[in-house]
Amino acid sequence: MTIAAMLASHFRNSVILTLAATAIVAGHLLPGLDTSEIQNGIRNSLHIIVFAGFAGFVFSRLKNLFLWPAIGITVIVVCTAAVSAELLQYFKGASPSVDLGDLVRDGVGAALSITAITFWKKSQSNTVLRTTAVIMGGLIFVPLMFWLAVIIINRAMFPSLLTFERWWETFTYSGINTTVNADTAARFTPNKTYRSGLSIRPLVSDWENYTYLTFTAAVEGQSTTLTLRINDTSTLGWMSKDAMHEIYITTTPEHFRLPLSELTVIPKKDSAKLSDVAQIVILTPRKRKESTIILDDVRLE
Repeated sequence: MTIAAMLASHFRNSVILTLAATAIVAGHLLPGLDTSEIQNGIRNSLHIIVFAGFAGFVFSRLKNLFLWPAIGITVIVVCTAAVSAELLQYFKGASPSVDLGDLVRDGVGAALSITAITFWKKSQSNTVLRTTAVIMGGLIFVPLMFWLAVIIINRAMFPSLLTFERWWETFTYSGINTTVNADTAARFTPNKTYRSGLSIRPLVSDWENYTYLTFTAAVEGQSTTLTLRINDTSTLGWMSKDAMHEIYITTTPEHFRLPLSELTVIPKKDSAKLSDVAQIVILTPRKRKESTIILDDVRLE
């Protein structure tokens, strides 16, 4: 190999390594990647893929070494990168800490990559080893494919937001100061200390072509009020009482049809944008007496 070729090879490897390191650091430092369960799942999936690629690159560069020394060096490099990336989160305002879950995902990605490459190299004409290598490589992308499928299925249901009957819907809502149980409808017990309810994170954000939010609601126990609002990305998490639209629910299930324009208002501030919807908040006041709120069939019209 000529000196020029060697320099070109080292330059190419350095560029690839730098890009991989940048991707690892960016994945830890970029804000807003875990604001919902689905986004958090995608972020975690990318951990596996990025570290699989990083470990695969390092391991492939050590092809002139014996197998176990090459694996050992790769493990050391990957562990150093993973722990360093976790600690770098300190610079975005988080306390310096190590997320063991992230480290496990990083390790799984690296292990699958190293195993796939090793089996492929040793396979020669061995169908079993080659098939195993392909399976190991494919497993790296399974978590990401799962979350992408959840997104596609939920988006295909739009403008139906929640029926509370399908497993893939469970990733688009969560309880606020309470636990939400769903079978054919959502049921939750109001918190006795704080306002509580439901946070819905729709996967389609542009609602400008729709006019109403509809749903069915009832209560088991004493009649009560529910308050609702729609947040865009700039008001995400806003639950101020003066910015909520109030309805009254009883033990008899009632179908509500609320104008979207009334659910986006914030007094003395700009209303949430229907072209950038990020959240629906449904809350009930503190309840000293035991009761259960029932919600069903949330959709747009």
